[in-house]
Parts: sequence; C-alpha cells; structure tokens
Amino acid sequence: MLQLLSGAFHAWIAPPQPALIRSTWLIKPSNPDERLVHDWHKDADHHCVSCAEGYVRPSIVHVGAYFADMTPEHGPTYVIPRSHRDPKASPYNGSQEEPFLCQKQDMLLWDQRTWHRASKRTIEGLRILALFAYYPLHAVGGAINMSSAQREALNNAKDPNEQLLFGGLFKP
Repeated sequence: MLQLLSGAFHAWIAPPQPALIRSTWLIKPSNPDERLVHDWHKDADHHCVSCAEGYVRPSIVHVGAYFADMTPEHGPTYVIPRSHRDPKASPYNGSQEEPFLCQKQDMLLWDQRTWHRASKRTIEGLRILALFAYYPLHAVGGAINMSSAQREALNNAKDPNEQLLFGGLFKP
C-alpha cells in the first residue's frame, strides 16, 4: 500500500508522506431501503477547483479493498469517469456513468474529487469493502481520533515509515 500511495499526492510544499487518518468498513445489505441508495456526490473539491487549469494530484485519497467480485447485482459504486480531472464531467450534464466492477482482492486508489453514487444490491448477502483514508501529512493539522485497531497497528509498527503510515505524527 505504501508503494501505491507514494506517488498519489500532490506535493504542495515538500514531498508528501501518506498517513492513515481513518479506516472503516462499508457493509451494504441486499435489497436495502431506498434511502440507503445515495445520490450523486463528490467527497472533496466539489467544484473541481484544484483541476480547473489542468490535473493536479489529490490531497485526499481512499484505498478500497474488495472481498468479492463485483457485478451489477452486487450493488457497485457508479462513477462518472475522469470527473476528478475534468470540471465539465458531471452527472447533471449528461456525462456517461459506469459501474465500478472491481474483482476480489483488488485494491482501488480513489480520488475524492470523482462523481460517484451507490447502487442497489439485488442478490443475497453483504457487500463488504474495507476503506482506508489517507492524507499527505502537510494537509492535516492537529490530533486525530484513532480506532483501537489503528492504535494497535501504530504500537506494533517496526520502523518510522510504518509508524507514520498508521498516524504516528499524531500519536497521543
């Protein structure tokens, strides 16, 4: 994961060092209540200000880990391709949507400026996704609220890079 993240962030002042800020599980049941199916949204930079004059690397990314092959019946995330690079690409102007069909054991590097939405799961079982939020250290200030699992990973880290990866700069 460190190798995947090493070139992901924009270097605003100095070369960034990715740090885990939050980890979570996204668990979606089959046949969810319609209120659980979200509308189109972006998680950051909603007006694509950072890419108005050309693409720049993000300051926020998520890494997702998939535990099952995704099909349209599994309730995948739908995206507007390249919407993290093109401010004109939008679900509100007729841009084409595509289901994000990852395979079991895929790791997805997710730019938070991408238009996306949930879809309804129509087959039995659960859709389970592990999601890890990373920021370059210079983009974050102050302490973070660590989960017990993140705190344990930090305490068991074997070297400074691994400590930093698990939020070591913000260690209580």
